[in-house]
Amino acid sequence: MSLALCGAGTSGQNVEPSTNAVLQQLKKLSLEELMELKVATVYAASKREQKTTEAPASVSIVTSDDIQKFGHRTLADVLRSVRGFYVTYDRSYSYIGVRGVSRPGDYGGRVLVLINGHRLNDPIYNEAFNGGEFPLDMDLVDRVEVVRGPGHSLYGDNAFLAVINVVPKTGAQVNGWEASTTAASYDTYSGRLSYGTRTKAGLEFLLSGTFLDSGGHDRLHYSEFADVNNGVAEHLDGETVKQLFAALSYHDFSLSGFFGERHKDVPTAEYEAVFNQGPNFNRDQRWGLEAKFERDLGDDWHLLSRLFLDRYEYRGAGPYESEDPADPWVLNRDLEETWFWGAEAEVSRTFFNHHQLALGVDFRHDPEVRQRNWDYYDPVVLNVDAQSPTHEVGVYLQDEFAVRTNLTLSAAVRYDYFSSFGSTVNPRAGVIYQPVRDTTLKFLYAQAFRSPNAYERDYTIAGYVGNPRLQPERNQSYELIWEQAVGRHWRTSASLFLHDMTDFITPVQDDLGNFTFANLDAVRSRGAEVEVEGRWARGLSTRFSYTFADVQERSPVTGPGTPANSPRHLAKAALSIPLYQEKIFASLELQGLSSRLTVQDDEMPGFVTANLTLFSRELIKNLEISASLYNVFDRRYRDPVAGDFRQPAIEQDGRTFRVKLTYRF
Repeated sequence: MSLALCGAGTSGQNVEPSTNAVLQQLKKLSLEELMELKVATVYAASKREQKTTEAPASVSIVTSDDIQKFGHRTLADVLRSVRGFYVTYDRSYSYIGVRGVSRPGDYGGRVLVLINGHRLNDPIYNEAFNGGEFPLDMDLVDRVEVVRGPGHSLYGDNAFLAVINVVPKTGAQVNGWEASTTAASYDTYSGRLSYGTRTKAGLEFLLSGTFLDSGGHDRLHYSEFADVNNGVAEHLDGETVKQLFAALSYHDFSLSGFFGERHKDVPTAEYEAVFNQGPNFNRDQRWGLEAKFERDLGDDWHLLSRLFLDRYEYRGAGPYESEDPADPWVLNRDLEETWFWGAEAEVSRTFFNHHQLALGVDFRHDPEVRQRNWDYYDPVVLNVDAQSPTHEVGVYLQDEFAVRTNLTLSAAVRYDYFSSFGSTVNPRAGVIYQPVRDTTLKFLYAQAFRSPNAYERDYTIAGYVGNPRLQPERNQSYELIWEQAVGRHWRTSASLFLHDMTDFITPVQDDLGNFTFANLDAVRSRGAEVEVEGRWARGLSTRFSYTFADVQERSPVTGPGTPANSPRHLAKAALSIPLYQEKIFASLELQGLSSRLTVQDDEMPGFVTANLTLFSRELIKNLEISASLYNVFDRRYRDPVAGDFRQPAIEQDGRTFRVKLTYRF
């Protein structure tokens, strides 16, 4: 933690206070006052800790305190609160949208999601995990770093529109045993048990496990299936989640691992499944292991190296109309499996206290990328068995040069080689200028790409044909940012942005009527954002943001126009008020989106939802209690979904609640 103490010296003199004096002042401050003094830092923007005002990007930080006070249940909830982001849900998965760009059915491969720098996006779907399938409990999150714009020059694939780095808490932060339980709408219950510690010898350890079970809606109505059970899907919305996280560190060495498994019943009969018939479910399992070594080598040299091993497995099942007259339907099964391993090494040095140079190389090998699909006839009919192992290597160079104390030039370039399509080079450049104290101007340019994933390249089944000749999507991004501090309490940010994207991978029908993927569309997102945030002692805080995003698509199939699921306006407001000392807080969030088109060009009206949370700590020693109402005014609205659904849009939950208790031993 970095602190800035105001008025520490004697009047009229520049006297450095003694360490004991500083400690005495800190002891007198409340937790909220300490948080107010904390200088916001980010790691993900440059792969090193730096102030957000010095980062070559527009950055938002969501802290663990924010997560608690506003009742965020998942990473999707966190992102819904962040400027310029929105999340849509089709009762199977949550999909991240950034500045008006989120194609229905896209698994989120244009956003890179990390856990402490460890990549989560998988090689099959490039899925950006953010709902129940995200493998880390929100109670274990220290902060979420949201870095807007392309981050490819450092991270490679998927850092197309944004990088989201979720930083877990350490064993020292947990500091003992911690148990948590929740009860929520739709017979939803969860429990978590964690233990963390740090010894005097420097050994730090954290272990945590979470289980959640939800019955879901008993009845969901879809008028498009009125001829089956009056359009009502019964008892097909349940969900179970299992999460495990462990971290061990000792001086320069650290080991960490995560495991997440989510089973979600599907009520929507997507992909022409039989309506109101089970089993129909998706099951995602994701785990990863990482060993890291990081050390200062002296003479301003620094070394970072990591080795990782990961696995992703998807299992799906759905009933379909049978060709056998003796059976009305047949069970279709999906099994996708991939495991991959790799390594990264980076060496950096600071020259003359104002010139930082970093050189890195990373490698990933995907020895198993397998997609299978079969029907449970007698005998079993195998429809797909595609294997596509790949490997990739990247080399990047980053240079940050402080020309003057108030002027920094930042540049980076990365070379990547993919066995699936070849090589690509992507640069980034920025100028960061502080003309006066508390004012920062940033001029940024970056390029990025998203490589075609295994599903788009290789999945071939009746009605679908893979395209191994696919090329990467590309993005050229320009952004002008103004960040301003007003006194000790207020921070403002405003930006103008342009994302010029080409070769979008789009599903189309070929001459035989089969769907395939092709590099067809060009998409341009341009607009402006503004955010005002205020924080005071004792926990009072407020935030307002607005994003205008004009997104236009140029397609040889559909012609020019506004793409589906692209809101032109996003507005958000948040207020957290201490009701009693520093022990009870009331927090209100408002989230609004303007109208959006479906893939059938129907218009879904805009909406505003409100979430309210009461949060208390230490009313009873070591006990935290929170109660949340989501969609307080029971607003009915629908999210556009992919063309694989008969429904053009899926209705979202009305008013729901959650009660949570956390006790520290």
